[in-house]
Amino acid sequence: MFWAQVKALFRPILLEKMLQVPRGKNATPLRDAVREALRKTPTTSIPKFIDHGLRFLEADAKEILQE
Repeated sequence: MFWAQVKALFRPILLEKMLQVPRGKNATPLRDAVREALRKTPTTSIPKFIDHGLRFLEADAKEILQE
């Protein structure tokens, strides 16, 4: 159910980003759309143990980005 929600949000976001004019030279509409869709998708349909894992991975991702 969670992935269905992500896909439902992803399609319009990607279309919006692909049609954005003007785009910067280093624009990454696909990557930006994926990130935005994952951030905006509600996690209420995810069981608690998976939600805990996602939050743990999010903290790891922040550390990796800082490095």
